[in-house]
Amino acid sequence: MPLGDAGQGFGRVDDVWAWGQRAGKTLAPGATPAPGDLIVWDEHIGLVESIDADGTVHTIEGNSSDSVARRTYGADGGGAVGYVRLG
Repeated sequence: MPLGDAGQGFGRVDDVWAWGQRAGKTLAPGATPAPGDLIVWDEHIGLVESIDADGTVHTIEGNSSDSVARRTYGADGGGAVGYVRLG
């Protein structure tokens, strides 16, 4: 899914979040994400892979301990700023 108004992409987490806000694509912390949403922290982004019935969020994240890794967070998304819905 291209990010940005012209699909130009971004080099900074802050720019992805700001674009999501302008485009009306952000979900606040505590919202229920969907698979394919971006999960955003202050300096990092991951991809939501799945969500359990209890709100546990499973992600796939690059540049995580110098590798691509699956991670699991509680319903708070591990302190995420929020989510960007791409679909």
